[in-house]
Amino acid sequence: MNVEEFFDSFLQFEDECGMFDISIGNVKIWHLIRRHLYYDLADVFGVVLSSLTGASTGGYGEINKTWKDVLREKVVCNQFLAHRRDVLIIPQGRKYRDKGDCYSCYITGRLERAMKRSHYLLDGKSVGGVYLKWRSRNILYLKWDVFLEINRKKKYYQAGKQEVEEKIIEPIENFYNIRLDLKCKRKWLALINNILRDRDGYISYFDFMLKRIKPKIIILACAYDTYKMILCEVAQKRNIPVIELQHGAIGTLHIAYNFLNKRRLPNFPSYIFTFGQLDKITPRYPIDNERIIPVGYPELENNYKKYCRANQKKVNGKKQILFVSQGLTEIARYAEKITNMLDINQYRIIFKLHPKEYGNWKQIYGKYLHNPNIEVVGDYNKTIYSYLGEADWVIGNCSTTLYEATMFNTKIAIIKDAQYLNMKPLYENGLCLLVNSPEELADNIISDVFRANTDQTVKVFEMNSISNMLKQIDKIIEKDI
Repeated sequence: MNVEEFFDSFLQFEDECGMFDISIGNVKIWHLIRRHLYYDLADVFGVVLSSLTGASTGGYGEINKTWKDVLREKVVCNQFLAHRRDVLIIPQGRKYRDKGDCYSCYITGRLERAMKRSHYLLDGKSVGGVYLKWRSRNILYLKWDVFLEINRKKKYYQAGKQEVEEKIIEPIENFYNIRLDLKCKRKWLALINNILRDRDGYISYFDFMLKRIKPKIIILACAYDTYKMILCEVAQKRNIPVIELQHGAIGTLHIAYNFLNKRRLPNFPSYIFTFGQLDKITPRYPIDNERIIPVGYPELENNYKKYCRANQKKVNGKKQILFVSQGLTEIARYAEKITNMLDINQYRIIFKLHPKEYGNWKQIYGKYLHNPNIEVVGDYNKTIYSYLGEADWVIGNCSTTLYEATMFNTKIAIIKDAQYLNMKPLYENGLCLLVNSPEELADNIISDVFRANTDQTVKVFEMNSISNMLKQIDKIIEKDI
């Protein structure tokens, strides 16, 4: 079965079998584990959901701390010295270098800098396992180790093999008429018990922080991280609304946001701020439609204004063809074949690596990219948006960059392979071209007749994003007081 068929079957299974009502140790466990089980089951059925296999993890490296940095961490950013603020913001782990040795979050950074209400940024260790420095003076460093350690010393409910077998595994096996192997069963048992072990520690931590800060609203990115799901649960009990800012493409095949029916879930955000109308009407959210609010994407909007003003298309008189890599070797094959088909005097071919591929791209793509006229690029100091501003064509498979490219004056082509169904909202709305072969792509590039649908009734991205966000935050606070 393809990814769409598998996805629909999974939603049907969890609804028909009442998985959201199942408790283990008095905890409604399904919503906390469904994303993990979905990916494992996809492997069982041979459904490809992720293409970034074998990619290097990247990171921020070692940070040499001065005495000022240590003082900042121990005093200025000490969570135990926090006091009351209106807004609590929790960024995502992946950051970018902002100015000097300071960092910022792609999703929450610009909103935080524009925030007029009193607020804190509660930031945990980032991808590299370090606390990063921000320009903001409102940073608290998230440290929950002591809360987890205290609760781990207490007795907690441990699920047994038989209970997990009866409540989780048997319904799946019966619905799909399969038998799961012992390795998979052990993995799921460990997952459930790890959540049961640490859940009370996370609850204690967030109870402590919310009691201390008393925020009127919480804003976060990537709400399906386990600890953020538990934060949503704690906030809901305290009647504090939680807003999730969209951080990537959602569509109809993102398991964290799509459900068969509307339902009340304690671990889901109260509101979602989407990039635009398209991501409001396309996914099957569990919350009411009026709680899905299109506002825009500040980081994209800022870079659009920056790089569209300095549009450098036809560098050296050539049209630029940008391939967006995401671990899929088929994209590299297309780049190689297209380069051999096009007149290199008229076209510049760029193969933009995913940041996780910068360190090992030759091992992944070395045997596919032979033509010396292909420029393989990957630079932490050069943003993807500068390439989008220069591109005449942007080509990929399932990257969020393909959504972002709709903001720029460029043509978009999606390779019909692997995860292309994730991009269905784009090609079904005539915003891009769906291609079946390098030959078809080359013909379209040469003829240059494709024109994207200019109907703006369903916007992919709203403009004036910061203003939109601030207005909606005020409305929600006033409504929920």
